[in-house]
Amino acid sequence: MPDYFMQFQVFGEVAGFLLLKEPEKRLLVDISSLPRDLHAAKQRGYASRTCFSIFEEDLITGFLRQMSVGDTIKATGTFAQTNYVPHKTSYIDTTFHLLDFRKIDRNVGALEMNGQVIEPAPGAMVH
Repeated sequence: MPDYFMQFQVFGEVAGFLLLKEPEKRLLVDISSLPRDLHAAKQRGYASRTCFSIFEEDLITGFLRQMSVGDTIKATGTFAQTNYVPHKTSYIDTTFHLLDFRKIDRNVGALEMNGQVIEPAPGAMVH
């Protein structure tokens, strides 16, 4: 019998995250495959985003310790389609379960402007 599987790989920017404790503890992570639009409103800086769920306590802790909005992430996981689950005014049928992630640090050198050296924050992406 063949081994069946459903997996995904994502490479993008962390657009936001939310820790939920009820009904089951999980961390919802929004990831965008498009860079943030610096000219858009602060909360709507990502035109496109997909929500992923982390259920394992050690992964939740690691994510909260290592990652911030705007960081670049490479992640893998699995997904499933089930019965429709009510969510606000619509329904969700596909869940993306993040199983592994890695923060991608961009080794960006110092920037210079008007003779002043500006060092970007660690992990910051420069577009």
